Amino acid sequence: MKKDFVPDSFQNLRDWASNLFDQIASQGPVLGWTAAQVTAFQTPVGSIRDAAQEALDKQQDLDMAIGDLRQKLHTLLPGVRRDINNLKSMPDYHEGIGQDLGIVTPAEQPIDPVTYQPDLKVQMMNGTPRLMGKKRGVDSFNIYIRLAGETTWRLLVAKRVRFPYDDDSPVAHPGTPEQREYRISGMIADNEIGQPSDIATAVVPG
Repeated sequence: MKKDFVPDSFQNLRDWASNLFDQIASQGPVLGWTAAQVTAFQTPVGSIRDAAQEALDKQQDLDMAIGDLRQKLHTLLPGVRRDINNLKSMPDYHEGIGQDLGIVTPAEQPIDPVTYQPDLKVQMMNGTPRLMGKKRGVDSFNIYIRLAGETTWRLLVAKRVRFPYDDDSPVAHPGTPEQREYRISGMIADNEIGQPSDIATAVVPG
């Protein structure tokens, strides 16, 4: 399958649509289009350009918000952790209060090594699958992948501690989209426990 000439990234899409919008004004009449045809063509192209620019603006706002959050976590969270630890040392503290406050650590919650099953979600971020999961008491995850129709799972990442994880590996056949399937298994030390997550899928553009 031929690769589409329309770019994938927001910035390249914005630039492509902007150039197309401007150039058709002069090139359209050369090719025999009327002014009305040029305007009719520019309308959807301009909408695509403006939407791509809006996405870029919101992405920049999101990046700034994430940066601000990380800075606050770096500077403020140690004090919050200290105060929480002080609360846990109070004579009247018990696990019920900890549950109400949401300050019971995973290590304090028992894990059934037979029935434990992690949660996994996948969403596309600028053409790249982003995997999101919660440890819920385990030390790490093994991440597995296979293509739709395959029966054998391949280990993609061993003992992953943090999420999200972006799978930016290239498609097997450039120009051809592929449907990927993912699942994760919880790890305690070097051993997988419980059941693997439900399968999550994503279609990666070629």
